[in-house]
Amino acid sequence: GLLVGFQMALCVVLLAASGLMIHSTVKLYNAPLAIDPANVLTMRVDLPQTKYATSDRVSKFYRNLETTLGSLPGVAHVSLTSHLPLSGWRDFRGQVENAAGKPGNLGEFSGLVVDGNYFGTLGVRLRRGQAFQKAEGVVVNESFAAKFWPGRDPLGKRLRAAGGNEGPPWLTVIGIAADVQQNRFSPLERTPLFYLPYDAEPQRSVYVLARTAIPPGNLVEAFRRAVQSLDRNLPAQDVMSLENYIARQRLDSAVFGKLFAFFAAIALLLAWVGLYAVVAHAVSQRTPEIGIRMAMGGTRVDIFSLIVKQGMRQVLGGFAVGLPLALVVTRGLSHQLVGVSPSDPATYGSVAVVLGLAGLLGCAIPARKAIRVDPLTALRHE
Repeated sequence: GLLVGFQMALCVVLLAASGLMIHSTVKLYNAPLAIDPANVLTMRVDLPQTKYATSDRVSKFYRNLETTLGSLPGVAHVSLTSHLPLSGWRDFRGQVENAAGKPGNLGEFSGLVVDGNYFGTLGVRLRRGQAFQKAEGVVVNESFAAKFWPGRDPLGKRLRAAGGNEGPPWLTVIGIAADVQQNRFSPLERTPLFYLPYDAEPQRSVYVLARTAIPPGNLVEAFRRAVQSLDRNLPAQDVMSLENYIARQRLDSAVFGKLFAFFAAIALLLAWVGLYAVVAHAVSQRTPEIGIRMAMGGTRVDIFSLIVKQGMRQVLGGFAVGLPLALVVTRGLSHQLVGVSPSDPATYGSVAVVLGLAGLLGCAIPARKAIRVDPLTALRHE
């Protein structure tokens, strides 16, 4: 009985961890990305500084690359970005114009460097305003607008930001975009971000995005050849569909969820088998007692309840020990959980229900056999 209770306690820990990871994975996959990843091909290009030392040479190469890729059959839109969704952002130092129209203090801000086609290529909705075409404006997301201009119209406000440069030009906010999932470690977190025009801050290392009218996988080799046609010594890296890239970014949560679910299923099976064996053994030892009880007027319901209560005491004892243990252990999973607390009540409630049903099943089978015993046969058992 003590061994079964210990099994139940460990089962509670594994079921709780599994439930939290599964709940987290469901939250992650159901959370809106605010983009349309279907039929989008991605590719990373790194220009060596020795050959592309100036911003003009860098910009010229990427303009030529966009033109070359855009002319391929099946390619609808091509754009550039410093970071893909769920891959973070770049830190900038700059200023944001306050509500009174005066420059605020220098501070750290998060942003992406993109070209004007980025929003159309990824399907990012602009809530208000428009996308920039060159370096004449800047787009902010809804969280950025809510943080720096709460209750005010951010269109027409200004900001300036550049990596390591405290004197960049002021850019006017011309658009407000939906919040895209950018935070890899906290995907549901709404991070205030701005989108800086590529011409204002040319990048040597960028991701190329292309929306296609055919399956993206069919254009992988064509994209590689396009890069080689412009610079034969330059490799195209990480050429894959955006859907595959997002799946890879979410891989940790999916793997942990499946792994914990597998071990929890084994633990639940072992706990159920252990409980069944103990209750069945107890029933066999108490066969004469059961016969006497039935001979003295005990009903089948009385006998069934007697056996089930005996087994469920071990389930309840295991749950009482396992619950605080699970609350301590699952704190170590907090960095893996997305939108779920390590002490999530719904998860622990589900664990109690699952364990209770398994326990009832483990007790009910021997109890059912007990009530079918003939009293005379039971009395002759010894």
